[in-house]
Amino acid sequence: MPDAALAPQSQIPFVNLNADHPEVEPVDVQVISPYGVGIDTHSKFIQVCVMYQHTDAKGVVTVRQREKEFSTHWQDLIAARRWILSTLGTKAQPDTLRYYIESTGT
Repeated sequence: MPDAALAPQSQIPFVNLNADHPEVEPVDVQVISPYGVGIDTHSKFIQVCVMYQHTDAKGVVTVRQREKEFSTHWQDLIAARRWILSTLGTKAQPDTLRYYIESTGT
């Protein structure tokens, strides 16, 4: 299967976001990137969400989601970056890691 990030639009697969949770209604989405990282910022902690494509032994593609909370201390922010990179494995490189930050501010 070609890398969805490089595949022509007509070849980008639709995947079930809830494949790991059969009790949840399936949601089909069109994958346009091999991963996504979202960071919700607060004054004392950040919540990090990583979503990535996973292909099982039968070739079935699903999107997996992992979440973890980190404090805003410098060493914990570095640990968050390490956790993101280890979760993504070869899907992302340290020098090209893409992420989105959300903060409503107070």
